[in-house]
Amino acid sequence: MFFNANFNFMNKKLMLYVFFVWVNTFVVSCQIRLSSDARLEQAVKNRLKRDLYGYRIQLAFDYDKSKVDLIRQTFLARFPQIETYITFEAPNFNLKAGNFRTQIEAEIIKEKMVLQFPLNNILKEKIMMPSIN
Repeated sequence: MFFNANFNFMNKKLMLYVFFVWVNTFVVSCQIRLSSDARLEQAVKNRLKRDLYGYRIQLAFDYDKSKVDLIRQTFLARFPQIETYITFEAPNFNLKAGNFRTQIEAEIIKEKMVLQFPLNNILKEKIMMPSIN
């Protein structure tokens, strides 16, 4: 009697296993279509377009772009992790660095570069989203 009960249990277990293997052999394909409110889509687009204001450090400005490029190379040799931006506002090329969200962040970096770039200045303007490292 014990052998027969054990055999039935094993037999049921084996049949259950075979059933699951058989079911999993079929490939199921489906399509999901998401629909959402147009207001939600517009809110997401507006959030992506939102301007982010922060601070940059102006390192130099000059009418000669080659001088500004030379200062940029000097800066990048010392601070390679900080992005630099050259913009033209007639009649000068402006070299700015950083994407700082707070003025305190900009002040900390400014203090580190005051010896090499004594005329640096912190400006509030549109910035790029800071990278996460």
